Amino acid sequence: MWGGETPEDWILQLGRFAVYHFENETVKTYYFNCKKEAITYTEHLSSDFLLRETNLEDVFLETVERGFRRRMAILTVIWEKWIEFKHEWIKITISF
Repeated sequence: MWGGETPEDWILQLGRFAVYHFENETVKTYYFNCKKEAITYTEHLSSDFLLRETNLEDVFLETVERGFRRRMAILTVIWEKWIEFKHEWIKITISF
């Protein structure tokens, strides 16, 4: 997932600065390569935010979150197919 050989490479790929945007009881994280970009982004925010330098913890959490989203997408498709199958099975068994 992350190219490069050093932790610094991984941080640079993610973005050197993180903005945590707190809105409607949620937190969304946005990553930027330079501090000026991050500050520019925060200028239009109407709710609280936190701007800080990223670290290896951010790389780890982003990696876990991406994996989780991918797995949840797969599980959602499997669940939807199961529901379709179950409805068809009920229709078949009722028709007998």
